[in-house]
Parts: sequence; structure tokens; C-alpha cells
Amino acid sequence: MDASNPCMVLLHLAGAVTLLLWVAHGAHWDRRSGAMFLKSSTAVALLASGSAASGTISLGTGYAMMLGTDVGSAMVMRILLHLMQWLSPLVPVDGGLLFFRLPSRTGRQGSRTVFSIALVLLSLQMIGDATAPLRDTPLLPEIVG
Repeated sequence: MDASNPCMVLLHLAGAVTLLLWVAHGAHWDRRSGAMFLKSSTAVALLASGSAASGTISLGTGYAMMLGTDVGSAMVMRILLHLMQWLSPLVPVDGGLLFFRLPSRTGRQGSRTVFSIALVLLSLQMIGDATAPLRDTPLLPEIVG
């Protein structure tokens, strides 16, 4: 990518964001397997706050649950950052092999979920590549700060 051409940077960024939005909106997400792979600390926070408000759990327990999800998310991200070099090419291969090897409809749906995760990883990598020239500009601290 030509980093000196702002139109190319924006075009690559638009393509990557469009891919991410397409996967999030229209891909084959099975609720059970998608929730297993992509846990949401926001969902846990909502459940914990609702349970604490209704008196089902104590406020301290709800707070501990929220902190636990934050710690868990941070640990998963650290692991994924170190494994990303291996995960990016491995996940689509796994999804493809599962799709062609599993005869059942349920198995193929699971392989579509794995392949959708591969597309999410690809789009995030594309976003990182597209924004790399922006990170090196002296204008970025002025925009953010």
C-alpha cells in the first residue's frame, strides 16, 4: 500500500471496515459457538448489574464478576496477540477442513462460524495495516489529545 497517498489509505481502511461489518452482520454466526468464542464482558456486566439490582446476588459479587470478565478479556487479548501470527492462517484452514470433512449440517454450520472468525481476524489485520501510516504522523497526538 502506498502510505503517501491518503486516498489509498482511506480506500484500504474502508475495505477493511466493510469486511468487518459484513462479517458481523451477515455471516454465519451460530449463537452458541459464537458466544463461546467471543465472550462479551458488557453482557456479563448487564447480567451482574441486573442480578444485583434484583437482590439475586450481592453487590460485591456482581462487582467481582465484572472485574473477572475484564481480567479474562485482558488475558485472552494478550494470548491472542502472541498467537496472531499462527492464528491468522490457521483459522481459515480449520474452517475449510471442517466444512469439507463434516457431512452433517450442524458440523458445517460450525465450520462457517470458524470461517467467520477467520474473516474477523483478517479484517482486523487489514485495519491495522491500513492505519499503520497514520500512527507515525505527528498529527495523530494533536487529533487524539
